[in-house]
Amino acid sequence: MPATSWSSIDLLNPKKTGVGEVPNFFGRTPEARSTITEANFPKVPGADSYLEQAFRNLDPLGANLKADTGLFRSEVGRTQPELGGYLGQEVADISRLFTPGGYEQQFADIRGRRAKAFSGLSDAILGDLRKVLNLNARGGAGGTGLSSYLMSTAANQAARTRADEAVDASTAERADLATLMAGRGAAAGKRQTLTDALLQRLMMPAEKEAAASNVWTQQLQQALNAAIANLVQSWGLSANAEGAY
Repeated sequence: MPATSWSSIDLLNPKKTGVGEVPNFFGRTPEARSTITEANFPKVPGADSYLEQAFRNLDPLGANLKADTGLFRSEVGRTQPELGGYLGQEVADISRLFTPGGYEQQFADIRGRRAKAFSGLSDAILGDLRKVLNLNARGGAGGTGLSSYLMSTAANQAARTRADEAVDASTAERADLATLMAGRGAAAGKRQTLTDALLQRLMMPAEKEAAASNVWTQQLQQALNAAIANLVQSWGLSANAEGAY
């Protein structure tokens, strides 16, 4: 079929178009815009004021979202140093589980004071007995046999106390080690987790702003959808199309 040049008036006359050819009109060419007039009618005329209000609400909504997200960004920046200080304290406390001079040393100091108390008890038992024996000797009371018996009894008690001290120190050391291992296991990775959380907080303002933008866009889309749903479109010939047929 030879190439054919059509005007907009020609496109409106089916007698002048070839079989299988689809005309391109409805405002897509300057000629069509001067020939075809679009007419829009509301399905529910009373809904127009509500649809218009939906569009008017977008401006205050956008202003409120901007103000809220701006305040959130400001507060995040203001409180970040304070939270950084908290993070430093928590990380330092957790680090005491892993450093030799931390809780491990504190447990060792407690065991040392406990062992010293046991040792002092043994010395006190023997010291008190010597005082009693010396008083008896100066007063002429007692005898060699009694003194030997008392010294033997005191020595046995002191030996048991020393043995108890050794057992207690061993038990305490095992308990402290178990406590340290449990604490280290529970704290593994916590320092990185806490640090990452503080850094992730820096992204929260941008996330809130993106969410607010999505809210505003959704409200706009809903208003557009409602307006389109209430719209009836039709097309008719303009005055320029008279005599086309």
